[in-house]
Amino acid sequence: MLYAGTYGGVFKSTDSGGTWAAANTGLTNLSVRALAINPSTPAMLYAGTFGGVFKSTDSGGTWAAASTGLTNLNVLVLAINHRPFHSLCRDL
Repeated sequence: MLYAGTYGGVFKSTDSGGTWAAANTGLTNLSVRALAINPSTPAMLYAGTFGGVFKSTDSGGTWAAASTGLTNLNVLVLAINHRPFHSLCRDL
């Protein structure tokens, strides 16, 4: 799968970019500034928008708000640390 975050929402390609389809169900803000894919669970995506963070657990089929606690909803960057905390401590 290939994903693109645009000012018109999230788009998904299943043919290496040959064709694209909108994947915005549940996104209440289409100004997507950042996308992150969980490497451990590739169907889990996060979109950072000017309206907060949204999470999809079905490869972008549907989205739900995930911004509880954010005091500024203008999200420009997302990052996922997929390494367990204990393995991070080993590297110190």
